[in-house]
Amino acid sequence: MYKFIENVLLDKLREYEESNEDDDKIEEIGHQIESLSFEEEKMHQEFLADFYKKIKISKDIPTGLIIKLHDLRHEWALKDINKVKKEMRLLVSPQIYEKNIFQPVIDAKEFNLDDNLIVNNILDLYTVKIDAEVLDNGKLIKISYQKKGGTILPFALEQERPLLCGDVKLTLYQFLIEAPSLKDESINFAQAREILKEYCGVKIYRDGFRVKPYGEVGNDWLLLDSVKIKDTHSYRVGNNQVIGTILLTEQDNPTLIDATNREGIIENTAFEDLRFFVLECTNLISVQRFKDIQDDKNIDSLPKLEKKKDMYDAALAKEELERIKQRQEIIDENLRQIEKAIPDSQTRKEVISIANNLIEKSQDDLKFYREAIKTHNETYTKAIDLIESKQTEVDIYKNLATLGILTGSFGHETADIINRVYNGISFINHKVTDDIQKNMLKTIINDAARLKGYSELIINFVRKSNRSTAEYIDTNDIIQNVVNVYNGVIESQKIEVLLELSDYKTGFKMYKIDLESIIINLLTNSFEALKETKNKRINIRTELKESHFELLFEDNGKGIFKGYENIIFNPFHTSKETGVGLGLTIVKDIINKYKGTISVSNSSVHNGAMFKITFPVED
Repeated sequence: MYKFIENVLLDKLREYEESNEDDDKIEEIGHQIESLSFEEEKMHQEFLADFYKKIKISKDIPTGLIIKLHDLRHEWALKDINKVKKEMRLLVSPQIYEKNIFQPVIDAKEFNLDDNLIVNNILDLYTVKIDAEVLDNGKLIKISYQKKGGTILPFALEQERPLLCGDVKLTLYQFLIEAPSLKDESINFAQAREILKEYCGVKIYRDGFRVKPYGEVGNDWLLLDSVKIKDTHSYRVGNNQVIGTILLTEQDNPTLIDATNREGIIENTAFEDLRFFVLECTNLISVQRFKDIQDDKNIDSLPKLEKKKDMYDAALAKEELERIKQRQEIIDENLRQIEKAIPDSQTRKEVISIANNLIEKSQDDLKFYREAIKTHNETYTKAIDLIESKQTEVDIYKNLATLGILTGSFGHETADIINRVYNGISFINHKVTDDIQKNMLKTIINDAARLKGYSELIINFVRKSNRSTAEYIDTNDIIQNVVNVYNGVIESQKIEVLLELSDYKTGFKMYKIDLESIIINLLTNSFEALKETKNKRINIRTELKESHFELLFEDNGKGIFKGYENIIFNPFHTSKETGVGLGLTIVKDIINKYKGTISVSNSSVHNGAMFKITFPVED
């Protein structure tokens, strides 16, 4: 080491010094520093003291840097001051974060901007605000959901397993990256986008201190963008659409352990539970946005929208003509009164009174038109959103249809291959006498049987006759056939399936594929729910009653947690890592199509989830 330092390193250092010996060092450059006069020093000290008062910071001896710009090329106007104000907002944190020591103040008395503290008011432009917390040692999630200008919706979600992250508080603001949404008097669309780009993300604080890198620029630790990109709809929340903070404490969150290098938190189960908590809140925003747009069922196509807009415009024009007529009559009456009032000794008083009446009437008219325009724009915007949501629905089902085509092609192309494999292995099994080899072949035969069953299910599912003609269908046969296809899965997971089916042929025409879709979705959900259950059971029961046909689907899985009874039918809500969140939504849509109902609760017999489906009996 010594030889290396002497023979190599020192030589390199000398070479570097020799090559840079002509460079001026900062301390060698002569600065022309002027001493302030006593009067100037006192004036600047008073200026800094006044500045400290404005930003509400107390200090015995105010210090700082004063930069004066002089000999400018042009005189500053109000637009220049406003430009500085808008640019400064990019440097100021929104008020949700810790107090920012950088607090610019514009003191421009000639523009009536004295004591104008510049703040970053991006949070005023939010679309949705979420206040949420994990309570009761991780057993309960409480969410307060509020759309801007709307009422607060409370949600309470009980957890099957306590979240190991401990009690946590979250404040989250969501923004729509659209010009009409990100606009107010002091901040335009482009500037709002720049601010969001700088401050977006969910940041974590422990005992008031930032835990990096969460919420830094480019750090999408919740993977919001990757999920949003994969989906075809427009309701998922992206990382660049949220500003939020998570508050932790050393006392309440001991299982969230700092990494040894103090950069981030160890990604253990507690950290994954923290991520789950935040994603429940962002998923709720997606679900509520979808529901808000779907609630208005009066407008479902562009022609209807345009017709409604034309009718509204015509009504507004008629109202405006009527008001113009009324206003002219008032003006004419006032003019007649003025003519009478001029010779009178009280002329001035009466003229003022008449003028005030005119002003008051004009203000009423102005208020009326402002409200009318506001209502008109809100109706139009809501209708546009509805049409966009309908188009999104169509896009989703187009993608699902494409997936169905690919699946069908796969089923047809592999059916013969699977049959040959299954038959070939079965033939070999009859010729083999060795017990070990027979057991190995038995496992392969069971796997091949499962593949064969899925292949047949796919082919039957996409068969044209199942979806082209509605008919009176035998519910018993269809349910039995679907369950038979899943025998391989049922046997491999050791699930006991109990069927209590009553013979019933629907009194109304129904597509066979629709009932199959219902049973398939419920079965696959149960398979997932039963993964951690011993003595797995599924019970499917049908019964014909006086006014309706009833189908009960129960299992002894983990059940439905309190607060989730309605949420699970919402689109895009899923507890599976690879789930799309449309299965139960599709089931509900199918049932609604046949004027049926579906509800979910916890089974009093099996303790798992119980889905109750009813269809009206038609003569």
